[in-house]
Order: sequence, then structure tokens, then C-alpha cells
Amino acid sequence: MTEKPKGGSLLALAFLALAGALALKGSKEKLHGGEADDMEDEEFDSEELLRGTSHEMEHTDDPEVAKEIAKDHLAEDEEYYEKLEE
Repeated sequence: MTEKPKGGSLLALAFLALAGALALKGSKEKLHGGEADDMEDEEFDSEELLRGTSHEMEHTDDPEVAKEIAKDHLAEDEEYYEKLEE
């Protein structure tokens, strides 16, 4: 079941609906199909992963989902969250 997005953003709502639809039972991954599937936390800069997870908590109340989203972004661009702050 997806959680209600903070702020009522339609984009956030659509993302959470998609995330809920893709959730896999019995899997370590809550979201399937991202760039970081099967990548361990240790493969990412710990400060960037923490920054990204914190940022993604704007879209979900589930820290594991937020971390998976952050890992997907960082797998595509390890400076993703630094660039957002510029």
C-alpha cells in the first residue's frame, strides 16, 4: 500500500502509486527495476547516500524506499544530490 504524499503533489502521488505497484514480496528490494538493483550500500559514498535518503524522504515515509530511490539516482550520477543543491 502506498503512503499519502506530503504536500499533495500529483507527481509524488504518481511515483508512490508506481512504487507500490512494483513492490516485490519476499525480496530485499522494495522497488524493482532501478539502476541500483542488487547494489550494496557500501558501493556508494556514505555521505551522499545519507544526503540522498534524507532528500527522498520528502516523497515517502519509508526510509528503505527513500534509500532505494537515492541509490538509483546515485548509480546514474554519483554527484546527483550535490548538483541539486547548486
